[in-house]
Amino acid sequence: MRTSTLAGLMALAASSTTAQFVNTTAPFALLVLSQNETYNGTTISPCHEGAAIEGLCIGTKLGSPPPAFVQTYTQNYSASATVDPTIGVVGYLIFDLPVSGLNESSPMSFAYNPSSNVAVPLFEPSESGQEVAFHEDQLFIPSFTNDQVTPPTFEENVFDRWYICNTNVGYNYITVAWALGDAAPQNPSCVKASIRRVFV
Repeated sequence: MRTSTLAGLMALAASSTTAQFVNTTAPFALLVLSQNETYNGTTISPCHEGAAIEGLCIGTKLGSPPPAFVQTYTQNYSASATVDPTIGVVGYLIFDLPVSGLNESSPMSFAYNPSSNVAVPLFEPSESGQEVAFHEDQLFIPSFTNDQVTPPTFEENVFDRWYICNTNVGYNYITVAWALGDAAPQNPSCVKASIRRVFV
């Protein structure tokens, strides 16, 4: 009985997660904004990090005229979502991974290294991912807990801790990365950046 109950709860949790974000935005490109001229204005392109795993690599500059092909993404969000004045609309950042002629929905999540304060975002087929928010088309990570006080308190906030770094979670690439906490990244290659969506 305990096994069947546990299995039922796990199935319910999986279905609830899937149903949580049922709406999808129009496709958009992701654009890097940075004081670094090499990266500023470049698009973000998926790059192979493993079996059905894609990193967020630096692509071509959007420019004018735009390149012939720009990789697009979507955000999946709740049917009941409203635009919060602080955090915008929360949902998953989705890349549709081509698999055998079909598109496999791949939400973004973070790969963590316990010895580093730099996390690497990856797209991978899954029922869940890292929640993200877009506010005025800028990509943020929402937070609902402030642990810089004791005891930690509930507090809605969004953070922009994106960087462009030389990372390795399978291969050496120049990718989007995320600084954990409010300290500067320990990876010396990291350059501060913001990520903006551009509907295409």
